[in-house]
Amino acid sequence: IAECILNSAKLKLSTCRNVLEFVYERLKCGEADGYELGGLSSNVVGYLSDFDMRYQDILLYGSKYFFGQAKYENAYYIYDYLSIRANNDELKAELEYKKALNSKYIGKYDDSIEICKHICNECMNKKDVHYQNNLHMRAETSDDMNEKGKHYSKALELYKSCLVISKKLYNKKSRECAAVYDNMGLMYANIGEFEYAYTNAALGRKIYRVLSGNDTMSMAKCYTNLGEISFLEGKLEEALEAHEHAKRIKDKILSKDHDSKILTLINLGEISSLLKRWNVAEKYMEEARDMASVTLSREHIYNKMINRNLIYINAHL
Repeated sequence: IAECILNSAKLKLSTCRNVLEFVYERLKCGEADGYELGGLSSNVVGYLSDFDMRYQDILLYGSKYFFGQAKYENAYYIYDYLSIRANNDELKAELEYKKALNSKYIGKYDDSIEICKHICNECMNKKDVHYQNNLHMRAETSDDMNEKGKHYSKALELYKSCLVISKKLYNKKSRECAAVYDNMGLMYANIGEFEYAYTNAALGRKIYRVLSGNDTMSMAKCYTNLGEISFLEGKLEEALEAHEHAKRIKDKILSKDHDSKILTLINLGEISSLLKRWNVAEKYMEEARDMASVTLSREHIYNKMINRNLIYINAHL
């Protein structure tokens, strides 16, 4: 029904509401693929002159669906639409944070940072969780801007501020502090200070291990970052070992075709190719390609990375 509505040139408001009520009831009862129904129904909301907050759940499902399909602009516009209509500051801060995240993935890094700055300015209490979250986002976005700019030092500065707040807001051995230590390790590596890089990364791993054990996604991320640090120092064997560790954890705790495994396989394939282990590299890339074909859209950046690497690897086989 939602699909028919979207394809119709002549929409009646009463029909729109009927469709949304239908979708809303399906979502509440758990009888539908909520993400996809949300995605199909998102445009319907735009035809309504008034806004019922019950439709918020539909739109949030839709935004998650679009995010999973790497359609970040669609997700951004949903969060923007909801943020304008948010009826409390807590909800608005959360929606603006998600707008910043999607701006970052679209490549609008400056927009992402400006949104986060705005939320930080709105937080009267600098121990507020939204202040901490948005400092962290600004740091990550400054890190990502290094594809085209020189923002590692800025990212490191923001992570340090975030660590101070996280210690006050939570405690020195909290999950939040562990995440900041882990990311600071990678930032230190990017500016060539490898002793600090390994020290901070090790602190992050130690806290996560005490809190949750060895086989968690947090630990997998730590080993991924450790692999990146080793790679930046030119230690390819150590980098390969760290990414293999991340893969073992993910294989143990995630489903067979979980999309979180894809980047790990790409990393393993790329490092194997640098070590001129072409057959091993091809095996990792083909596994990543097969997994991506099941879980990701054709336009996803990972598919482009996989295809580019396979062309390069096959040229050397």
